[in-house]
Amino acid sequence: MRKNRRNSFPVAVHGTAVAAALLLALGSCATGTQAEEREVAEGCFYEGLLRLADGDEAAAVELFEGALEGPNPRVAAAAAAELLRLHLSAGLDLGSRTQAAIGAAADGPWASVFAIVGGSGSRGEFLDFALGPEASGDTLGALADWLTAEGDALGLSPDERAAVSGRVAASRSRWGEALSHFRVALDIGPDVFLAYPSLLGDLGRAFQFAGTGPEGVNLFLEWEAAYAIPAGVDANEIRFRLLFFAGRIARQRGMESIALFERALPFARAVSPAQSDATVWHILREASDGNTADMISLLDTHAAGWHGDAGFFDVMDRLSRRLIMEWDWEGMIRAFAAVQGRESMITAKFAWILARAVEEGFVPAERVRVSLSLPAREDPTTALLRIAHRTSGRSLYYRLMSANALGLPFLPPPRAETRGDVSEAAQFLLGFFDHGAEAFALRHVRGIEESLAIEDIRLVSEAFAGTGDFLNSILLYTRFARRDGFDLSMLTRRDWELWYPAPFADLIEANAVRVGIEPHLMFALVRAESAFMPAIGSHAGARGLSQLMPATAVEIAARILRQGGPDFRTDMGEGELGLDLTDPYLNLFIGTTYLGILMNERFGDPLLALMAYNAGTGRVRQWRTAALRALGFDLPTDVFLETVLFPETRNYGRGVTAAMEVYRQLWFADSGRRVAGR
Repeated sequence: MRKNRRNSFPVAVHGTAVAAALLLALGSCATGTQAEEREVAEGCFYEGLLRLADGDEAAAVELFEGALEGPNPRVAAAAAAELLRLHLSAGLDLGSRTQAAIGAAADGPWASVFAIVGGSGSRGEFLDFALGPEASGDTLGALADWLTAEGDALGLSPDERAAVSGRVAASRSRWGEALSHFRVALDIGPDVFLAYPSLLGDLGRAFQFAGTGPEGVNLFLEWEAAYAIPAGVDANEIRFRLLFFAGRIARQRGMESIALFERALPFARAVSPAQSDATVWHILREASDGNTADMISLLDTHAAGWHGDAGFFDVMDRLSRRLIMEWDWEGMIRAFAAVQGRESMITAKFAWILARAVEEGFVPAERVRVSLSLPAREDPTTALLRIAHRTSGRSLYYRLMSANALGLPFLPPPRAETRGDVSEAAQFLLGFFDHGAEAFALRHVRGIEESLAIEDIRLVSEAFAGTGDFLNSILLYTRFARRDGFDLSMLTRRDWELWYPAPFADLIEANAVRVGIEPHLMFALVRAESAFMPAIGSHAGARGLSQLMPATAVEIAARILRQGGPDFRTDMGEGELGLDLTDPYLNLFIGTTYLGILMNERFGDPLLALMAYNAGTGRVRQWRTAALRALGFDLPTDVFLETVLFPETRNYGRGVTAAMEVYRQLWFADSGRRVAGR
């Protein structure tokens, strides 16, 4: 039976008793002791996902209902969400017992959804959720379907209905569609937008990504100046969003934006540290396109107010590149002074660059010592290197470079591994892999991973790696390392092995030895290029473990054949010969050969070879020539890296260099021990 009724769940014959009977018939679950039945109920959630994917909705519903009474509240909450989604989007009838179980199990945004559609369902409650900060893409979409079926029963005004439709489109990044809906509301007036700050943000992004001209800027500034903030709404947040998004739209349209962001900053500080940092980032990012002296002045003004540093690395990286190319070491000293007291990888970066500048004679040591108040008893280079090492944090590259210069260990000793009880969150996520439902795991992992402890991260990462999904296994650790409070000393050896895994060991090592490069270099390259995923492709067309562009692969394969190597061409259909770049043996043979050519024939330097592998031989030579013409001499390779035009290539060179040393110490440090023999 399918129905939609406002403010209530239609009563049907479904319920846990029927679910148990169906589970028995399906053979996927069986009755037994109370403990066994609870374990069975938990497993039914994952089986339900599989049945739903196969189009067997009726069986899936019964399984989800059975899972509502499982022992793990996270599993029960996920089952409740699936049932609510089906109820709202497909008109699924739910029995009273199931409704009660959903009400007890649902959490987060879905608990709010349940309160709306299963409770009073008032217009105000609906709008507060649908246009507020809690709603997600899933819940918004389901509620929009429900609202369509409800017709005018909630009594929404035309602007409110249009705002909800625009919010749904915005949650799916359909900015043109969102703006079309928002324009309907705008024709009526600003009231609905000024009443809901989150909606105002969606409107701002819609103007930024789909609007034309200064329309959005003018509208937001008009509202900021002329309209009263509704009672009960945070005036600071409204004024922040109006000025902040006016700045973002202006920047997108090539208009002056710094003044708008600076007007937004006092309100941003009153809203949250995150919004304050976002506003300062935009100020500095816009300034980085202009005069470096002006940017450094803004840096002097705003650096002390940063709360988190990671988000500012890109703009500071951009600044340091320009300062070196302009040979402005006074500016570099001033920029470093602005961040000198911070425990930040930005501090480490500028300390490292200045240490190298003193070492190479680019800037007088005494000038640096006096300007930065470095200890008189210590050589300025050493003092700067110590700062770089101490503040490097999760920046493995600057930690590596400073540690090597100081003769200090690169990685801290791994923490001893301890085994405790598996958390409910980890049990929930591991259930996807235990029940063959790993294809559905990632969405749920991303939903709760911020709450996972390092022990949970380890277990879930192992589960992903066990399916061959090294990409998500690695990314779990990469995102964990971005959290506040992360420290390398938190990691066990197993954590390092999961973060820097070594699959395809025999192939990678044999090919590296064949072309005369270090195996740990090739492991680091493959990790950066593909995360060891053989079938992965890039938007530019690169394919496979080594991320080879087809034209480059054909060229290198032909050279291999001319030199007496294997013929990798195969019949690609209709008699056409080609290269299957998803084949690990072929891809690694060609990719390693190409890196060997860059290393041994074209550049003779690992870092330059890596930059060429990422950006192309021609670009690296152009960048070297440009630096030579600007400065009159060749920079040391590590300093040259800091001047490379593409941020992607700068980060690639740093990341692979650091990863290479991690691989060397993790997998090759023992005398005579190699990966293939572990």
